[in-house]
Amino acid sequence: MDVDLSPDGKEIVFTLLEEIFKMPVSGGTALQLTRGMAVNCHPVWSPDGKEIAYLSDISGGRRLQVMNADGTGQRMLGSNGPSIDDPNLLLAAMPVWLTDGSGLAIKDRLINQTGRIDVLPGGVKNVFDISSKNWYYQVDNNNLQSYDRSTGKISKLINNLQNASDPRISPDGKWLIYIKNLAIKSSLIARDLSTGNEKILIDQLEASYRPIKEHYSFSSDSKFLLIGYGGKIHKINIETEEDLIIPFKATPKIDCANFNYHTYKLSLDPLKVRYTRSANASPDSKKLVFSALNKVYIMDLPDGKPHVLTNQPWEQFQPTFSPDGKWIAYVTKSDTSGGAVWRIKTSGGKPEQLTTDQMVIYTNPTWSPDGNQIALIKDSIRNVSAPFSIGGGVLGRLQLLNISDRTISKVADSISTINILSFSADGTEIIYMPLRDDFLGNRKTTHNTSLVSVNIKDKSKQAIAIQPKRKADPLVDPEEVSGFWQITISPDKRYIVYEINEDLYLFPVGLSADTILINSAKNAQPAIRFAIGGLDPYWSPDGKILSWSYGNKFYQINPDEIMRSERQQKDKSTNNKDEALVKVHIQPNTVNIDLEAQRAYAKGTIALTNVRIISMKGDEVIEKGTVIIGNGRFLYTGESSTVKIPKEAKVIDLNGKTVMPGIIDMHDHIMESQLITGQQSYRYLSTLAYGVTTSRDPSSNYDSFGGAECLETGQMTGPRLFTVGDAVSFQLRSYEEALATVQKRAELGATYIKQYVQETRQQRQWLAMASQHYGLNMTNEGGFVFPTENIAMIKDGSTGIEHAPEWGDVYEDVIKLWALSGTWHTPTLEVAHIGPSQDYYQYQFMQHPDKKVFEKKFGFEPEETYQMFLHKSLPKDTVPMSFVYPSTVAARIFHAGGHVALGAHGNDLGIASHWELWALQLGGLSNLEALQAATIEGAKALGMQADLGSIEPNKLADLIILDKSPLDDIHNTNSIRYVMKNGILYEGNTLDEIWPEKKKLPEWRFKGSKAPIIDK
Repeated sequence: MDVDLSPDGKEIVFTLLEEIFKMPVSGGTALQLTRGMAVNCHPVWSPDGKEIAYLSDISGGRRLQVMNADGTGQRMLGSNGPSIDDPNLLLAAMPVWLTDGSGLAIKDRLINQTGRIDVLPGGVKNVFDISSKNWYYQVDNNNLQSYDRSTGKISKLINNLQNASDPRISPDGKWLIYIKNLAIKSSLIARDLSTGNEKILIDQLEASYRPIKEHYSFSSDSKFLLIGYGGKIHKINIETEEDLIIPFKATPKIDCANFNYHTYKLSLDPLKVRYTRSANASPDSKKLVFSALNKVYIMDLPDGKPHVLTNQPWEQFQPTFSPDGKWIAYVTKSDTSGGAVWRIKTSGGKPEQLTTDQMVIYTNPTWSPDGNQIALIKDSIRNVSAPFSIGGGVLGRLQLLNISDRTISKVADSISTINILSFSADGTEIIYMPLRDDFLGNRKTTHNTSLVSVNIKDKSKQAIAIQPKRKADPLVDPEEVSGFWQITISPDKRYIVYEINEDLYLFPVGLSADTILINSAKNAQPAIRFAIGGLDPYWSPDGKILSWSYGNKFYQINPDEIMRSERQQKDKSTNNKDEALVKVHIQPNTVNIDLEAQRAYAKGTIALTNVRIISMKGDEVIEKGTVIIGNGRFLYTGESSTVKIPKEAKVIDLNGKTVMPGIIDMHDHIMESQLITGQQSYRYLSTLAYGVTTSRDPSSNYDSFGGAECLETGQMTGPRLFTVGDAVSFQLRSYEEALATVQKRAELGATYIKQYVQETRQQRQWLAMASQHYGLNMTNEGGFVFPTENIAMIKDGSTGIEHAPEWGDVYEDVIKLWALSGTWHTPTLEVAHIGPSQDYYQYQFMQHPDKKVFEKKFGFEPEETYQMFLHKSLPKDTVPMSFVYPSTVAARIFHAGGHVALGAHGNDLGIASHWELWALQLGGLSNLEALQAATIEGAKALGMQADLGSIEPNKLADLIILDKSPLDDIHNTNSIRYVMKNGILYEGNTLDEIWPEKKKLPEWRFKGSKAPIIDK
């Protein structure tokens, strides 16, 4: 709550729910001055009391706004300047009036009443007070300085504060008031500037710790301080420390956008595959190969039916035609023995294994121009099994395989496995994307090397293409790009194509023999974005055809056609300004890859009898009931005494057991490795073994869509997975960009978009509007530091918000707004940012383990994970209140009629979902309510409550069979005997299938736990 006292001491302005109110200093009913979609904060009176300045995001970014004292005449100052949206800047972004009222200082800017923006002199920034003589500003948390406005002299004011924030100097210059933020509390401190003595005015501003970021103010006579905390407005006598509470009543009127919420039906009909990789056509354009569902497929062009190239018991990836089109090379991965490189005749037949090493992985097979050699990258099976890779992927060794005698030679070390290899036209060099900084050997260089060639014989390297070393958004200015995921040069060296954010760009090389500078505004020829949604660019041997794929579509075009489109667009443009990036619309030759696969579900009928049923149909609990499941769905649930069991049904008597719906984890970072995945994933297995039958991954990668399809079809065992792909973390620059981004996710079958730290309100609104347009729900990375950011997300109609922020004390206004909005709150208490949450349950688990549960957790994880867990530093055996408080807020939202879902973040696979469930109960939910958050609330959050979340007829048959009832003790959720997904019944500790078939989980651990680590 911001509070500011008028110069005449008669009125107060303050904020509630990010709207501004005014009332007499004596208290009473407050008048709301602002209303609308905007978030408004930090109001301050002008020196003459006629105006109020404040920060508002009404323009889409947070900027300085001024209005008359009665709320009329609202106008923006400095509309042409940058907004103040970085949370790190907002900490110091308190507007301060000049003493003559001619303008305001904010951060390092001076904005006058006409809107002109100047930079404050003398390097002054973070201004917190202004006198007729000095600017007062905060250098850091410990040091304050003053700047003499007439002489320009800088003087130290104080240099021995401790974790100080929001300092203020009294009008008479006697007092410095500041907030001291310590690990457990924030205190209000008064320092006598003449003596240096300090005293505590308020020992603890809030019962729940968070750094205070609101505005407070002095009375004009410097005797009193007005501040909001504890849900009230306080008037504190600085000398006597008397604390007078000013009573008030306010009824905020809040405007919100339409709630963005969509529902979806789930089917057990055959799956239409949307995810493919490595698509490329034969040289004669008659055949297409690609990988999907972890197998290699081949089809006739243009509209043949895809079929598996060759049946093998391993996963298959990255097929590629030989230059003469007679052979197809590809790689495989076995969980137990590692990978291999193969070739098979395009016409069919028995595949030939070209490599024999064990416990290694091969990626990126690439034919030499003469077809006699294959370049590839080799790595340890352990490294490629990493869950995901950022900034270039895990590293391997570039090797060259001679096909005739199967010999392999090393060409280069430390090559990213996320790469595209190619040969020079004469076959003497291999071209690849190096690590971003390492090739030039100097991290202080101004450029990164984007492409490098290595001579096969003498191993010498040469940079082919470089780019400016910047860290910014490629969609604003390609000169600012810091790196690519994929980049390759055409065989005739006329073009470079690269991928950023799943879009493809073409760069014409020209005739220069020097190193090519790409993505620079200095280039005469701009880069051309030609594909919104594009991966795996692939050149024909003569460089005349460029192909790529995205989702289940394959594209081809002559790159000269892209150049022609660029020239035509330039001729039509009325903008004569040279641009570093041009976006063109092209019509490539398009092939639809029409592949379907059977979904995995139990065929047949099974009856679970004499069992306690926690159905999640309201508060229904059937003490002795029967559940009948047929063909993957619930057919009947009710009292055992009233049910007639079909003759063909398999009957399992569960007397003394309890069944509940499968857990739905709405924030489960369960991502697998990119490009080359395993036959099984310990991440998926561990999650399902703990009864999580549905996961939503709110930030992953493109390949997670493939993982979801493998789970859906039974190619892999694990939970049902809904992924957003990559969270939208690159900064959007237009509504059109937001539409394109959401469209790509929709093409892949996504039902959710994740907004991740878009800097401005307008960017988040673009994404929300685009999500609404394409019928996708949208969740947000919550505002950790500023809970008020969550209010903006709620007002924008967001479907959900992830993570509990640094709440501070929360009152009924926030609780009611959140509850009435419909927005789902997924607090992810296991990674709460204000306390040792996850470690608490890890400690409980390690010190007081249920042996069966303990063994199950590490039965599905690599040995190194187990060892790391054992040696982890552990907290005391107590419940930290900083952990409990966010859970109490979640409970209050739930009890007010709002929505709370379970999300365990994926840090401790499977078991963490139970820890999260227990933590929700710890905050004040009843056992049944906590179970609802873990099941039916998650289904509603997904928009899939018609098929998930409760044990009711016609819903998908997902459930957990427990030895003990969690209604008696919430911790009994881990007493898992069996898990069922889509009607398939698994033994809870081993995931051996019990019904409809009896079969053991296939062996998935690689043989010999000590896989070799390749010396790179």
